[in-house]
Amino acid sequence: MRKIGYLILVLLTLYVSIMYDGDAGMFLLAFELMLAVFLYMVSWYFKFHVKAELYVQIPVVEKGKEFPVELRITNTGILPIPMLKARMYYESDYSKDVGKHEITLGLGPKGSVRHKELFTMSYCGRIYFFIDTFRVYDYLKIFSKKLKFSDSIFVNILPNIQEIPMFISPETRLYMADSDEYDPHQKGDDVTEIFALREYRPGDSMKSIHWKLSARLEQWMVKEFSKPEGVQVLLLLDLYHDRAETYGARRMDKLLETFASLSFSMMEQGVRHTAAWFDDTTGQLMKCLVENEEDAYEMVDLLLAAVPYIREYDILEGYDKEYPGEKPAATVLLKTSHELIVNGESFADFGGKEEQVIL
Repeated sequence: MRKIGYLILVLLTLYVSIMYDGDAGMFLLAFELMLAVFLYMVSWYFKFHVKAELYVQIPVVEKGKEFPVELRITNTGILPIPMLKARMYYESDYSKDVGKHEITLGLGPKGSVRHKELFTMSYCGRIYFFIDTFRVYDYLKIFSKKLKFSDSIFVNILPNIQEIPMFISPETRLYMADSDEYDPHQKGDDVTEIFALREYRPGDSMKSIHWKLSARLEQWMVKEFSKPEGVQVLLLLDLYHDRAETYGARRMDKLLETFASLSFSMMEQGVRHTAAWFDDTTGQLMKCLVENEEDAYEMVDLLLAAVPYIREYDILEGYDKEYPGEKPAATVLLKTSHELIVNGESFADFGGKEEQVIL
């Protein structure tokens, strides 16, 4: 509209200069034309002297908590920029809804500005933020130039973790996991692998004495055995759904919350477990060993990038093919229908709040 208005002004000036004698009209017309050229060149100048980036200080936030996303813009030129407009979009893999924020700012010469937008997300998951439209305007806002920025960031919205009642049977708790890998930091009871050799201490079993080494060193030496790095429980998430595109943010929020709560509850009970799921985006089976709280949060961080898929993939069969040597004491499988299967026993529409899981 401003271009049209300015064009009408130029045409009126041209009409006046033709209809009336005198040089004033021609001088005014020349000034208007030169001003238009100047403003057009200024808009191009601004285009090549603006830099922008998105920034978030902590890319992890609890669901329902407010958090800022910062747009940092720098003017590297010597001319002040009267106005620039940016449009910030955000979206997730679980929802077709796209949110947008319009941002209007001005910048001084060789200056920079940090603009914060506040967001609050109702569902967990990975939220992507990016700049879609970015325009700089001349001093009369007649001409503008569109800039392209491919910068984007993401923020992980954590699920609400709830304690799920669990009964860990003696068979599971005392299960001696079978594995070809051993813990390099802890000793165990696997007599097939030696963890360390040390001098004899009162109370040591005579069965652990290393007789050949003791004879050679002429002092009692004892064998400490290794601890296999197998797991007690295998926790699987089956993300198959026959209509994955309609599996919305609300249902995915509940699914991820239940799966994360299962893992945290096992961890708090001292159950060493593996959490695994199939990532259809990369075509890989994701696997996380969970022993402590740090492991659990690292697992959730990866989990939030997972999306439902329609590919026919049997997660149990796929895991057995990838890791045929693993024999956990118990297997727990959570499906997108919220059905929980524990060692073959099914719990339909598992909520996790009142139903006790027996492992």
